Amino acid sequence: MSLMEQSMQHIVSALKSGVVPQYGIEYLCVGREKQLQEISRNMQLIKNGSGTVKVITGAYGTGKTFLMQRIKLEALRNNFIVSSIKINQGFRLNNLQHLYYNIMHNLSILGKGETATNIEDIFNKWITKIQDMSYGQASSEIRKILYNLEKYNASFARAITFYIRARINEDKELAATIASWVSCESNIPYHLKAKFDVIGSIDKTNALDFLKAFIHLIKYVGYDGIVILVDEVELIMNERIDIRSKAFENIRYIIDECSIGELKNTMFIFAATNELLSDTEKGIPSYQALFQRLGNPVDKKNASLSDIRQPILYLPDMSEEDFIQITKNILELYKEVYDINPKISVESISNWALYMYKEVEPEMEKINLRKYIMKVMEVFDIIEQHPDNTLFKAELEKYEKGNAPVFKATLKSRENT
Repeated sequence: MSLMEQSMQHIVSALKSGVVPQYGIEYLCVGREKQLQEISRNMQLIKNGSGTVKVITGAYGTGKTFLMQRIKLEALRNNFIVSSIKINQGFRLNNLQHLYYNIMHNLSILGKGETATNIEDIFNKWITKIQDMSYGQASSEIRKILYNLEKYNASFARAITFYIRARINEDKELAATIASWVSCESNIPYHLKAKFDVIGSIDKTNALDFLKAFIHLIKYVGYDGIVILVDEVELIMNERIDIRSKAFENIRYIIDECSIGELKNTMFIFAATNELLSDTEKGIPSYQALFQRLGNPVDKKNASLSDIRQPILYLPDMSEEDFIQITKNILELYKEVYDINPKISVESISNWALYMYKEVEPEMEKINLRKYIMKVMEVFDIIEQHPDNTLFKAELEKYEKGNAPVFKATLKSRENT
């Protein structure tokens, strides 16, 4: 089986399970061209040394996670290291040390496809780069990079110095220990830390300094910077007021560090449901210092007139045309794995998926993209596995009656073109 066939099977399997696939996301992120253009503009800014923050917000089911995965792919293709993390009970953004830890343990680069990486991989790239130089050039480069790293954090620079010595002496245990310490592992025995002359550990007071030093190092290695994706930020609202306030304070601090040029070559993208920006008791409006920095919340009635260059990127509900296009794209992917030839139009396939969706979600006020895609896959599976079925051989029309969609099947069928 070829790599392409494996990738296609992965995509189809992920979609059937309601999971955002690792590959092929560009086929599924439809109707978000303006938002992607703005993200691309920001990527150019951070390549040139800026730091930026964006907050992606939209109703539940509008495809925020799909967009985040699409942004990840775009960043990897544009020579950025990417870190993708989610808010959960172990990570709630209220502690910068935990933020740094999660960033360092969820790094990805673009190799042959998306590849997970870690600090030791980055160090290896740096060592390889130095080894290709003459002795004099290598010594000069090492002194230069260590001098610049010390500006951010002396302990980080000292650890790197001992890492180089450990590599020269082929002390793999010490090299791995130093890499773990720089990645914010806390369970390192004192006697091992003493070998590379550091006291204490990375904590909430110096975590961003370590991040700045790391970013400087990856720039030297040859990457253009880092894109940090933080999903499901609305879960912060479920926490105690002190945890929420500290999390909002940390986001505010990150925005300020990016704005004044202290956090260079960095893009933070936070994704959350609309409630995070509308809930005055538990959401961002409850922390005015952050709320003011994000600008005015989007007027949903005039969302098309909103300023897309503001920190908030609002995702409107997907249109009927968007759902049809996604259905068409999924059909093309499905055909790469299974022999399928629907006898009805893509529009009807989309309507059949919506009809089945309505069976389990009668209100149908907001269509959840993930659930819709699962219904599309269900239609395709029935057509492929039961070619003699009569259910999906009739065109299905959808029209509005009052505020509710009504479906009508017609006996006429045709070849799908």
